[in-house]
Parts: sequence; C-alpha cells; structure tokens
Amino acid sequence: MKIKIIPNEQTPKIQESVNIEEDKELLSAFTRFVNAQTMCIGLASNQCSVDGKRIEKRFFSMMTKDAKSSELIINPYLISCNGKQVNREEGCLTWRGKTLLAKRYLDIKVKYYGIDGKPKLENMTGIRAIIFQHEFDHLQGKEEILIDR
Repeated sequence: MKIKIIPNEQTPKIQESVNIEEDKELLSAFTRFVNAQTMCIGLASNQCSVDGKRIEKRFFSMMTKDAKSSELIINPYLISCNGKQVNREEGCLTWRGKTLLAKRYLDIKVKYYGIDGKPKLENMTGIRAIIFQHEFDHLQGKEEILIDR
C-alpha cells in the first residue's frame, strides 16, 4: 500500500463513512505515513492517495496532547465552539509554500472515534483546537474559508 500526499488540489466533500474493522489496514498505513512526515501536525485523509487513488474516507491525523506523535481522529464532529474567533496564519500541505489566513476558535468541543473504535468526547483548546478545525475543514471540503495571503 503506497500512500502519498496530493498537493495543490481542492478536496471533495467526503460522504463515505469509515468502518474501523474493514479499514484497519488503511488506518494503520495512514498513521505510519503521517508519523513519518516531518513538519506535519495534521493531515486529512482526502489530502492523500493510496496506490494512486484518492482516499475519500472521514478521518484525519493530528498531533497528540503531548505533541510527541499523532493520533487518528475517525468520523469527527464539531459539537460546539466557544468564545470568539481569532485570525490565524496557517500553513497547509495542500498549498505548499503559501501562508493562509483563517478564522479559528481556540476552545471547541468535539466527538470522534479513536483507532480502538471507541467514541471520544473532548474539549480542545489552543493549538489542538486549531489543528482539529483545519483538518475538519478539509474533510468538509471547506478550503474556501482559507484566504491566500
């Protein structure tokens, strides 16, 4: 299974759900791929291809709380956003070499499934909240909210 990043393409809206048991090989390969990338704190499945075909499943990888590795976020949902939005400059593997401006909440509540298949409910703050929103936007096909600078 060969995974690679698809740069400079708009990502489609993903409609397919993830069956953790059926997709275990893909999920494991994706996690290994992300952990091998340098300077990568998050990567959405639909930014990648497997054996030349775009992945169109609802998952992404993002930096863990201790910032030492990445974790898989499967079928994520953004439950609530708290406080006001802030403008943030962000980099993105889809648009390498560009700085993007995006409005982000610094305090969010999310639900997702882990690689163990168990549901997780989490309050995320700071950089983890920003990463979650950025990768979640990729899954939703919402790159238009990112403003090229």
